[in-house]
Amino acid sequence: IALGDCEMNESTTFSLKVGLWGNGLAIAAAALIFRDPPGSAIRPMDIPLYLFLIAVGTAMFGLYPAISGAVKDRWRFVSIGCVVLCASPLFLGLFAFVFLVEMFGYTLKP
Repeated sequence: IALGDCEMNESTTFSLKVGLWGNGLAIAAAALIFRDPPGSAIRPMDIPLYLFLIAVGTAMFGLYPAISGAVKDRWRFVSIGCVVLCASPLFLGLFAFVFLVEMFGYTLKP
C-alpha cells in the first residue's frame, strides 16, 4: 500500500489486513445474537468464546508483524495503529454485543 511517496512494508500491510479481518469477525460474532428473537431471555455462552478465539488469533498473527513494522517502517504511526487494531477485536466485539443486547431488549440469564 502506498501512502504518499513512501510504501509500507509487507509486515505492516499484513497486520493491517489481519486487524481489519479480526474486527470484522468480532462484529459478525456479536451479531450471532440475532439467532434468537429480540426481547427473549438468552444464555449466550458461545459468543464470548468466539470473541476470545478471534482476539487470540488476531493477536497471534497480527501483533508481531505490526510491532516489527513499527520498528522498521518509515510510517510508524500506521504500524502503531495496526498494533491497536490487532489488539482491539475482543473489546470491539464485547462492546457490540452489549450494545445489541441493550438495543433489542434481550435478557441475559445467569
